[in-house]
Amino acid sequence: MSGAPVVVLVITTKKLGQFFHGPEKILAWAATKDPSIQWENKYAHICHACRELYHDTRVRTVIRKHYEEKLMDVYFKYWLLTSYQPNLETENQELVFG
Repeated sequence: MSGAPVVVLVITTKKLGQFFHGPEKILAWAATKDPSIQWENKYAHICHACRELYHDTRVRTVIRKHYEEKLMDVYFKYWLLTSYQPNLETENQELVFG
């Protein structure tokens, strides 16, 4: 079962990506990897686009092959949302670059 951790990582990344980017942006990104994926003006509701992420084999293949390209972006946004604690004492001070 050596592939199990990778499968879990892909599924987790896909679900977090949906939360942070939305299904349309994921479909647009997938279409840049596989031009046969047609997504623009195709879905009446966000739920239809989300369904496509799981049921279109071309989209699933792109995500499986290229998910590492988006991995750091997705997990960085997750960290910002769940763990980042801004220093409120310095938040309103001017930044000095020198």
